[in-house]
Amino acid sequence: MSLPPTGMPEYKAYPPTAVETKTTSFVFAVHVLNHVLNRTLDKATGEVSGVNARIILFIAHNNEHGLETYQSDIKSKFSITRSTCSRVITLMEEKGLLTRDSETRDGRSNALHLTKKSQAFVAHFTEVAQEIEDQMMKGIDDGTSSLAAQTMQKMLDNLKEIDKKN
Repeated sequence: MSLPPTGMPEYKAYPPTAVETKTTSFVFAVHVLNHVLNRTLDKATGEVSGVNARIILFIAHNNEHGLETYQSDIKSKFSITRSTCSRVITLMEEKGLLTRDSETRDGRSNALHLTKKSQAFVAHFTEVAQEIEDQMMKGIDDGTSSLAAQTMQKMLDNLKEIDKKN
């Protein structure tokens, strides 16, 4: 399977202006990488994209670990309001991506389940994501890749510290 073109202009490094710093250039590079990666994934995976794709993958991950997923889990995981979550889940039901089943232990809770359509999406997404990652990492040795992953995890941890303070 060949990957679709991103439709994005190639990112070219540029000399920072007097106002810019190494940090803002790095933040911009991460932003561009994220944007291109998301567009590539969206084009390669077809009609299911964005938040719907992330919700499906979250439920699939929970299923793999023997966990039920509830609307409240989606609300918490994606930091969205209850009404937004309800609208998204309802639309996903209408698209045939999810079903809600009443949970016997608490009549107010509805477990979310993937349909055959969304299960097929998970299988396709997994294959496409691996192809994209292989292409993205081409020419990068394991040591460099490992260091980059460790560095990004440290950056994420540092940002979480800021988030805790706010």
